[in-house]
Amino acid sequence: MEACVLLGDVVESRDLEDRAGFGRALRGACEAVNREHADAVVAPATPLKGVDEVGVVLADGRAVYHVARRLLDGVHPSSIRFAVVRDEIDVGVESGRVPAMDGPAFHRADELLAAVAEASLLFDAALADRTLDRAIADEVNLLLRWRTDLSDRQIEYVRAYEDHGTQAAAAEHLGVTQQAVSNELRRVGWRFVERIEGRLETTLEEYADAT
Repeated sequence: MEACVLLGDVVESRDLEDRAGFGRALRGACEAVNREHADAVVAPATPLKGVDEVGVVLADGRAVYHVARRLLDGVHPSSIRFAVVRDEIDVGVESGRVPAMDGPAFHRADELLAAVAEASLLFDAALADRTLDRAIADEVNLLLRWRTDLSDRQIEYVRAYEDHGTQAAAAEHLGVTQQAVSNELRRVGWRFVERIEGRLETTLEEYADAT
């Protein structure tokens, strides 16, 4: 079976002070991915090696950024590096479980993830065309870095707006005024980032359709 393997490596996982709490946050992020992207998930997102890594198998690359974003947000302010590879999975396919699967896609994703760490990046991709993969990866790196630099309060406001769709709904969820949400989104430059994310989503959809 050919599919996209997305692996994540928790940055400085050995230094986590509250591994149990981090584990709960990571599992919650995985559950959110599996719920929100059920149509794209081939093997559900799950923590690996305790809480040191995370993996998910996707049908194609169109949801890759949103999946990585959700996982990263879920463990904020901790960080995760990601690598995604489209290739063959030839072991454990029938299990539907990432820990039971293996094949060239996993081997290449492991190698790419090591290269991501070596280059001090947050993301890289090997989907089909290396030139386009690199351009997409650079865009994703900048977007993920922007998110990791947000404060706890800022990421809370951004996530509330993303999850609820309007400033009014986000404000109600947070128990604040709509103006407070508007001010926070403007302060972090959210409108510009939102437009870039929309363009990236279109690129990933067109790329998946072409390959």
